[in-house]
Amino acid sequence: MIVATDTQKNSVYVVAKQNEFHSPEEFGVLLSRFLLTQYPWLEAVDVVVDESTWQRAVVDGQPHPHGFVKSGPEAQHAAVHMARTGETLGPPVIQSSLTCMTVLKTTQSGFEGYYLDDPYTILPPTRERCLATELDAVWTCHGQDPTAVDYNAVRQRVRELFQKGIFGPATTGGVYSASLQATVYDAACLILTELPDVQTISVRTPNLHYLPTTVLLGKLGETFQNDVYTPTNEPSGVISCTVSRGG
Repeated sequence: MIVATDTQKNSVYVVAKQNEFHSPEEFGVLLSRFLLTQYPWLEAVDVVVDESTWQRAVVDGQPHPHGFVKSGPEAQHAAVHMARTGETLGPPVIQSSLTCMTVLKTTQSGFEGYYLDDPYTILPPTRERCLATELDAVWTCHGQDPTAVDYNAVRQRVRELFQKGIFGPATTGGVYSASLQATVYDAACLILTELPDVQTISVRTPNLHYLPTTVLLGKLGETFQNDVYTPTNEPSGVISCTVSRGG
């Protein structure tokens, strides 16, 4: 016996109508429980919930009563797995994530001493460059009751700590980034330090290159002064790391 796509779709609407929830994780747990309870021959379910952020429109300096503007491309997601344990439902396994968090450091970034000095490496070392990436992060929380976690608060704090780890304190001029690799790792460690509920976090950060227009400006009779950059679509690296608690 299968549960048809139409049935699954309609179940989503019913669960959304009959329940109050405040995060993608909460809705994923509610839908998982509904499906396993409603259809007892199912052994397990996997639910993925995507959430886009909308901000109330401001017109003539006033918040609009019914107008909203989508904030993108950044989005929030949750993945929930739930299975039967004998006659009862097992605890949900929940992964939280955010995608397309695009960040840019216009200074306090370099890249030197990390790569081979050989005939096939022409990248010059630098202590002054732009650093930009479109960050994706996935994390899991631990505890006796995964449904007791305030997932919205955790997600908001994860986002804030990524900014703190990448940019540094605003009042002291920020923090120097020796490389995107080092910065991403340090930010992930900061999240585990500040958020005891987070057990592990994985981060994916493709390089977004903004190259100095030194040669072009020179041909035009101008001098590059760390002020005009060219975005490129050329091949670039993807930096990934996973940081977990020991024990």
